[in-house]
Amino acid sequence: MYYIQSTSVVPTIDGILDEPLWNKLHVIKGLEQAEPNINGIPSEKTDIKICYDDNYLYIGVLLYNNINQISYKNGSNDDFLGVFDSKSDYFIIELDTYHDHLTSYSFAVNSSGIKADYMIYNDGLIDDNWDAQWDANVHSLNKGWSIEYRIPFKNLRLGTGEDVT
Repeated sequence: MYYIQSTSVVPTIDGILDEPLWNKLHVIKGLEQAEPNINGIPSEKTDIKICYDDNYLYIGVLLYNNINQISYKNGSNDDFLGVFDSKSDYFIIELDTYHDHLTSYSFAVNSSGIKADYMIYNDGLIDDNWDAQWDANVHSLNKGWSIEYRIPFKNLRLGTGEDVT
């Protein structure tokens, strides 16, 4: 289980995970690969850290890889088939904000910094016309590449009530 910490420090969304905030957060454990083998053991190490403030969810991702093996592809935002798919290295965070295992909001960023967002509903139908306002930037490193996300809560439908987690 991963408990997301709140923060009063706003990270600069430049793709560089060098602020002290990122060093204070724990890494998410137990990741599983989605492609090419669903539920497989990841072929490369990936560190993910998450925090939030009153308005935003912040996600820092460090994707370890040999710099010469990273695939880059430029193109238009939201062009998943032309820019992402098997054409570049990318990372997707899918947020199941209702915790119903049927619906999620998805935010993809490839190694060139191209973004795509879409909504999944009814446990597999994809609405790639869903467009949210969010920020992300990437940075190349000797040990791979990194991403910083800033996703406004106002773009996400969240459950309501007294015991919302």
